[in-house]
Amino acid sequence: MTRILRFTLALVAGLFVLCPRAVAEPTTQAPQPVATIDLFRAGSEGFHTFRIPVLLASKRGTLLAFCEGRRDGIADHGTIFLLLKRSFDQGRTWQPVQIVWREEGRTSGNPAPVVDDATGRILLLFCRNNNSVYLAASDDDGASWNKPRNLTRDVRLPDWEWYATGPSPGVCLREGKPGRLVVPCNHSARLGDTVAGRAHAIYSDDGGETWRLGQPVPVPDLAKEFATEMARAEARHRRDALGTAAAEPAEPDTTPHSAARAEKTIFAGNEAAIVELPGGLIMMNTRGSARGALPQRAVSFSRDGGETWTLLRHDAAVAHCSGPKRASSALRSN
Repeated sequence: MTRILRFTLALVAGLFVLCPRAVAEPTTQAPQPVATIDLFRAGSEGFHTFRIPVLLASKRGTLLAFCEGRRDGIADHGTIFLLLKRSFDQGRTWQPVQIVWREEGRTSGNPAPVVDDATGRILLLFCRNNNSVYLAASDDDGASWNKPRNLTRDVRLPDWEWYATGPSPGVCLREGKPGRLVVPCNHSARLGDTVAGRAHAIYSDDGGETWRLGQPVPVPDLAKEFATEMARAEARHRRDALGTAAAEPAEPDTTPHSAARAEKTIFAGNEAAIVELPGGLIMMNTRGSARGALPQRAVSFSRDGGETWTLLRHDAAVAHCSGPKRASSALRSN
């Protein structure tokens, strides 16, 4: 079977919703026209599979479609490059594929781009080997990119295992904390023989020069006991380790496998999308797990620019859009 990475766009209730092969339709108005285009086709351009699509619009109106190019197979680990295609005519035509970053034998993935509205600079956060966080930047609408730099010590706690940026766009806040860049992320952590996946955000108040780690999204009652212990552990890590971590933390040569494959896994938040609502409120929408703490998608809100979040709750309203095992994105349309 040929796998196609398809971007489907629909205008829904004031938000652009990007759902791979699934479209949420308005409930109070007639469905809007939907245009689809196959940007990446499996087995082409030297890659076995293309996964993890993210779409971004620059201040100049350029559309940037990022994804992972998985060279040798469909797995989340292995030789995976960060790819990009650009459009200058609102998606009607697209430029040839660009390789934003590549490392033989390593995983470079989970693209999470964000535009700094003050400068127009495009910042691309991504993960190396699914456990370290890097940042690349472009000042020419994605035509070229600087060498990525390591942010891991500032945005990841030492005992976290799996780590993923996005994979969805970040936001540049308009209200509350104007100009702050906020990027959704998720991680897994182990407590005894149990593994929990949780969502969080990272943010920058200086155009991406420095980044800070927000608090993990609080989990629902079903995982309350685990969450209490995790909160204690995370507080200890913040106090003892985060400020003194090495500038270049050690990274394993072999990419760790996803915590989702562990038998005792609680998904109290995972791959997430964020959007700024009127008034400066940030909404995070995250997938859950069929066997985890949240069987469907869930939402949380932040009133302080992504530093803290409300209790994660099930969101039945968008369950039909992407289900628990797919990532989705939500973009404000104005």
